[in-house]
Amino acid sequence: MAEKVLVIGAGMAGLWTALALAPSGREVILLERDAGPPPGGADAAFADWTRRGVGQLRHSHAFLARLRNLIRDQHPALLADLLAEGCRELPFEDGLTSVHKRTYRPAPIDRDLVILTSRRTTLELVIRRYVERLPNVSLRGRPS
Repeated sequence: MAEKVLVIGAGMAGLWTALALAPSGREVILLERDAGPPPGGADAAFADWTRRGVGQLRHSHAFLARLRNLIRDQHPALLADLLAEGCRELPFEDGLTSVHKRTYRPAPIDRDLVILTSRRTTLELVIRRYVERLPNVSLRGRPS
C-alpha cells in the first residue's frame, strides 16, 4: 500500500508539492477550500476565477530559471502545456541592455538561463490541470 500524503491547499505551494511527490509513487491528496477554475482557458480564469485566499491572483508571475528548468526536465508535458496556453520564456540575452549586448558572447550554460512568465491565473490553471491528470494525485474541495 502506497504512503498517503495530505496537502492542505491547492495553490502554487500545494501544486508544487504534488508535482514533487507524485513521481515517488505516494498517493497525494490536495484539499482546497476555493472553487476550482471556471471552464475555458487562461482568459476565462483571469476574468472569472475567484480565489479569496490569493491576494495576488491577477498579478503577473515569473518562475526563475532553476524552476523553469526543473519543469523542463521533470515535467516536459507541463512546460508544453504552459507554453501552449501563452506563457512566455524570456532568455537571458533578451534581458541585456544595448550596452551589454555589444560585448556579450553566449556561453553554453546561457541556454538554461530562461525565465518563464505569465499571469498567475494562467500558471495556476495549467499546473492544476496537469496535476489533476497525474494518476496518484487527487484534488478535493469545492467544485467549480
